[in-house]
Amino acid sequence: MENNQSNITEEAKSNEKLETPKEQAQHNEKTFSQEEVSQMIKDRLAREKRKSDERIKDAIQEAEKLAKMNKDQKSQYEIEKLFKENEALKAEKALSQMRNETRSMLSESGVENFDDQIINVLVNSDAETTKKNVESFTNLLNQHVCRLNHRS
Repeated sequence: MENNQSNITEEAKSNEKLETPKEQAQHNEKTFSQEEVSQMIKDRLAREKRKSDERIKDAIQEAEKLAKMNKDQKSQYEIEKLFKENEALKAEKALSQMRNETRSMLSESGVENFDDQIINVLVNSDAETTKKNVESFTNLLNQHVCRLNHRS
């Protein structure tokens, strides 16, 4: 009987020693006071606020950069547009001068009463080509006139 009783006592002691994992975890967990929890929350909020402020600051800088780029791009577009317009006006002026010069060359060659269609055919943006066109036209015209005169 004594053996039985000692077995029961030992069993009771071993049962006391055997704790469930949940009970073991409860013993191993650290408990915090309200003040410690409040401080941890404040620290965490401060860290998150700093991160958020940095993200906002970065986003603002990026938006400003994009806005500036858009202004620069708009300025660049306006410059390119004005440049193209300037080039077109220069080309138009040069073509007008070339037409006037062509009229003068035709008059000097003795060709009278010509219309703008003939001028437009002869004129080129290159002065040398225009001169050759006028010379070829006047030679051809003179040859044709000579043939007509010989036939008569």
